[in-house]
Amino acid sequence: MSLRSIVDSHTHSIFSPDGQMSLEEGIIAAHNRGVGGLVFTDHIELAHPDIATWNTPFDIEQRSHLIDQLRQEHANNIKIFKGIELGFEPTILDRASEMINQHDLDLVILSTHCVDNIDLGEKAYYEGQSKEQAYAKYLDTIYQSVSMFNNFDVVGHIGYACRYACYPDKSLCYLDYHDKLDAILNRVIAQGKGIEVNTAGFRLNLGYPHPDYDIIKRYHELGGTIVTLGSDAHRTMGIGREFENVIKRLADIGFKYVAHFEQRKPVFVKI
Repeated sequence: MSLRSIVDSHTHSIFSPDGQMSLEEGIIAAHNRGVGGLVFTDHIELAHPDIATWNTPFDIEQRSHLIDQLRQEHANNIKIFKGIELGFEPTILDRASEMINQHDLDLVILSTHCVDNIDLGEKAYYEGQSKEQAYAKYLDTIYQSVSMFNNFDVVGHIGYACRYACYPDKSLCYLDYHDKLDAILNRVIAQGKGIEVNTAGFRLNLGYPHPDYDIIKRYHELGGTIVTLGSDAHRTMGIGREFENVIKRLADIGFKYVAHFEQRKPVFVKI
């Protein structure tokens, strides 16, 4: 299908510490890729263990003004939205909510990047733990995030730990953690929130998105309807990655629509 009606709802510009594309570079790349819209969801980390790299929030207002200008320049080509990806830590929730409420945002992604004050990208998190122990604590932290915090729109990349785990089999399957995943998904649905399907797993040669399709299928079975698509692109080449194939799989599962957010409200696009 054409991607002209589809929004890539998870991208990072140079306003993120790890972003490698300017706003305009991302917009031009998305248009050339045939994607109809783009959300810049730059990182907000307020209590990350790597303080020097992560814990100084970017200037949301500066980025907002630049996006407003680029919206005018590219109005005939692509939709451009303002978002953030908030890294969950239980100590920063009031501060984070205040920050969110002060700014004009379209989308807030709530993501778990750290567990026990260790970044999931570090080998130290997995050392001395079985896969079952490491993933169980990770899922418990996601459940904590959606139970303690409500000022978000979608949960980011459930299964993120698979990217960096050191185990021979990195997969996080629904059947292995069904009780914890059901608790997370039911909580998300009860709050009227959504989940993202994050396609970065294909870039990392995992061969599946986050969450994997069995978890997405369970979300649908439980009554979940809000699903966004996000490439998690930090460079232009990743924008819209694997969207056509993922949309087909979502339709096969039974989803009729994918969503994106405008002014914190879901907009549904038929697939």
